[in-house]
Amino acid sequence: MYQLVGGSVAVRFENGGATLVWAQANSNDGFQTKQAEQSGGTVDVRFESSTHESRLRAFWDNGPQQQIEERTLTSSD
Repeated sequence: MYQLVGGSVAVRFENGGATLVWAQANSNDGFQTKQAEQSGGTVDVRFESSTHESRLRAFWDNGPQQQIEERTLTSSD
């Protein structure tokens, strides 16, 4: 399970790919799930509030891999 600022995500890695089990935004902190997709063995989840974005990409590349991005949103976003 992955804990991001914007929420939590559960991913299962098997058979050379990643599967999204569930994604839950921290709605009490103003976050919403903006994206929760699974395609070609890659999971991509994005949580967003008015001031912050959290993103997780999980995939298989010679073993389980993940990329987590946490960023503050500006008025130009």
